[in-house]
Amino acid sequence: MNLDGNQLNGSFPFSLNQLTILSTLYLNNNKINCPISPVFGTLSKLTHLQMYQNPLNCLPECFGSLTSLNTLYLQNCQLNGSIPSTYSYMTNLQNLYMQSNYLSNIFDSILNLPTSLRSLTISSNH
Repeated sequence: MNLDGNQLNGSFPFSLNQLTILSTLYLNNNKINCPISPVFGTLSKLTHLQMYQNPLNCLPECFGSLTSLNTLYLQNCQLNGSIPSTYSYMTNLQNLYMQSNYLSNIFDSILNLPTSLRSLTISSNH
């Protein structure tokens, strides 16, 4: 499902849990911010999630429930803080893109990532 550039705002209020077989979701270039609805965690078939260019400001812990997720794009989302320990539960995650944010404790946070990870891009964090 491609919802890029639709000016979606807030914490993404509509119900995603009815999309039980959704495997790919594009939410780039919107105005989505935290808190992210825990409904995201119910998307058990989701393998590809792109949310770059959204003012998220935080790393949603509910993403840790996305155990089928293979690729996650969170570039330029004004992300603050460190990577939540729940991200270690994303056991199929292979590609993670989080450049151009404000992440802290990056080296310690890497320990919160699953061992399945093959590609990690965290450049340009301030």
